[in-house]
Amino acid sequence: SEVLITNSAIIGNMAPNGCGGGIYADSLGDPSRYVLNHVNICDNTTILGGGIFIKSSGMVNVLEMTNVTIASNTAADIGGGLYLSRGARVVITNGIFWNNTPQQVFAPRQNDINFLLIAYSNMEGGEDGIEDNHNIDIQWLDGNIDADPLFANPDEGDYHLTEDSPCIDAGDPEHEPDPDGTLADMGAFYFHQENPDPDIYITPERIRFGLIGVGQRLDETLFVRNYGGEILHVQVPVFVPENAPVRVVDPEGEFEVEPQSEISLILRYAPDEQGVLDAVMRLQSDDPD
Repeated sequence: SEVLITNSAIIGNMAPNGCGGGIYADSLGDPSRYVLNHVNICDNTTILGGGIFIKSSGMVNVLEMTNVTIASNTAADIGGGLYLSRGARVVITNGIFWNNTPQQVFAPRQNDINFLLIAYSNMEGGEDGIEDNHNIDIQWLDGNIDADPLFANPDEGDYHLTEDSPCIDAGDPEHEPDPDGTLADMGAFYFHQENPDPDIYITPERIRFGLIGVGQRLDETLFVRNYGGEILHVQVPVFVPENAPVRVVDPEGEFEVEPQSEISLILRYAPDEQGVLDAVMRLQSDDPD
């Protein structure tokens, strides 16, 4: 079975004698998949798993969460934000786990190991905010931070981001941009940026030209994207070391990138001697960050 929850708020619920103050997910013998997208799970209370309780009873139970805010949930016993049990599998991208009591994430010591993949998310306490009891296979990937998300007014249940939040533009850069055209934010609510500054993003971060003989040449493509709301101005790329046999052949000189668009840079490698080259290309732009 599959359950999809999107653009929703699960707040202020109580399960005083049970599990899963916000969500209780149990496969009950059948493989199940739960997908949460832009969901706010806050201020819920129970015994185990204040925000979410998930377990696999005989069959795999999968929970996929993208742009969720799980904050200020309370478990009287353990697992304030998320409780995993009996081989549950959880994937989190662009999430915020903050101010959950007593832990952000918890798994008991059991025979069936759980799985947790987390990327581009704000986890209070970092990886130490996960109390796994050696029973979670944790995949701690790129982009995770541990910083106060600067919610608007959490005491009054307002978990929108404020303009100085470290969660703004900190989501997965490969994820669909926010409605204002900027990089994805973390959490259930994106922060709308009016006429944002130029915002440069380069992919791939590393190019491998492979084996090539002296006197030969090989071209590779690099993409420069402007996620901002103003034209991005980029100066002539500089390579370190200066004598590196690699250069940008197109475009030549300085270039511009229109808002919400990208251009390709053609890099040409033409070695003039044998050996291994490791060079760095530096781009200077008017991106204020």
